[in-house]
Amino acid sequence: MTEMIGRLHPLLVHLPIGILLLAAAFELLAYFKPFRKLKTSVRTMILFGALASTLSVVTGLSLAAGGGYDERLIGVHKNAGIITTIFAWIIFFARDSIITLFKQKKKRRLVRVFLFIPLAVLVGLTGHMGGSLTHGEDYLSGSSQAAEQKALRLSLQGDPDSARVYADIIAPILDTRCYSCHGPTKQKGQLRLDQPRFIASGGKHGEVVDALQPDSSELYRRLVLPLEDDHHMPPNEKSQLASAELALIHSWLAEGAPFDKRISELHTASSFKRYLQVLVAPSQQQRILPAQDVEPAIESAVAALTSQGVVVIPLGDSTHYLSVSYVNARTVTDDQLALLLPIKDQLLSLDLGRTAVGNGAMPYLAKLPALTQLNLQHTQIADAGLTGIHALSRLQLINLVGTNMTDAGLQELIPLKSLRKVYCYGTRVTKSGVARLLALRPEIAIDTGGYHLPVRVTDTLEYKAAKKE
Repeated sequence: MTEMIGRLHPLLVHLPIGILLLAAAFELLAYFKPFRKLKTSVRTMILFGALASTLSVVTGLSLAAGGGYDERLIGVHKNAGIITTIFAWIIFFARDSIITLFKQKKKRRLVRVFLFIPLAVLVGLTGHMGGSLTHGEDYLSGSSQAAEQKALRLSLQGDPDSARVYADIIAPILDTRCYSCHGPTKQKGQLRLDQPRFIASGGKHGEVVDALQPDSSELYRRLVLPLEDDHHMPPNEKSQLASAELALIHSWLAEGAPFDKRISELHTASSFKRYLQVLVAPSQQQRILPAQDVEPAIESAVAALTSQGVVVIPLGDSTHYLSVSYVNARTVTDDQLALLLPIKDQLLSLDLGRTAVGNGAMPYLAKLPALTQLNLQHTQIADAGLTGIHALSRLQLINLVGTNMTDAGLQELIPLKSLRKVYCYGTRVTKSGVARLLALRPEIAIDTGGYHLPVRVTDTLEYKAAKKE
């Protein structure tokens, strides 16, 4: 019963904040002649605000009794909430008596306004401490973008084999995705995940790590539940784990959830490093943006492209480099690519995927010297067209999925010194052709598809009845 009452606190706690602050705003406005009539509603608003504050305190005390919160923060939040409630009732009962002590109407109006100043401060303090309990102490100053990237700042300095599995990889992932609810300031279900000893001890519902059956570990099981499931973690309104992060946590659990091993000591070290490579911090990957910026693109040239349905967007707030996509202009012809030439110095990323362009497009593409990423998947490009690609000296990534390319076309990529990634599944490229390219350019990652997911004994099938129309 206590737990159920406590769950009403997040619903009720916003009522006194809104009502009492609105009462304060009305009292302030009533000081000025055009808004004098607002003062008649202030007393009623204080009453409802004080009642809502009282209910918030009662439900909050019930919620705090369940534990799982930082004792310091919960103590300050609780005391501030109680003092706010008491002060709201004092204003309700004593406001008129205090005002009558002053004979001049102007002074009375000033006193009414000043009575609300400490109340507004108390409401703000209580709300801030509640936000700190729910979202962490840095929820106001912390950058949401920085929080999203924190899990990606993995320690891969030097040889990846020497990286510590838990401290350098698993802990940063848990930090970003889990600590806000299961960290030092808040522990839902009495579970902390910020230190090895807390992970090992589990929470209110028992252990969360099963070294013998990683798929059954509560730590992993909650992560892979359907998003709409009430037990899915993190809650669906929060940032979710990437598939590579899930794979890393599963691999760590499958190894027995070690806290002191390095990657080189894992039985699955090779697959672990593959998952890890996806999450390497952007600063550790080859950057698409050159260090030197360029002049802005000619507005009329951009307008000519957008009028054809072409999507032109900047690659950042502080750069003039552009990304161009023909996702809404699939019928573009080879000759229409001439519209790209006026922005050749600004164009870094070009998406021509699933358009009608073919080998005739290459003379235009070869005149885009800044191009770094090129998507030609499911176009009519073939080996003959790729002979003209050598001019793209800055090209780092090319997508040739579903094209007519063969081994001969693959060899045309060898002179591209900046090239690091090639997608070529669904083509006529053979294993021997890939081997010849890698023999000369081993730094290029070639994705040929052919993925296979092994069947595990723990895999299950879920059957759902078809919805009736």
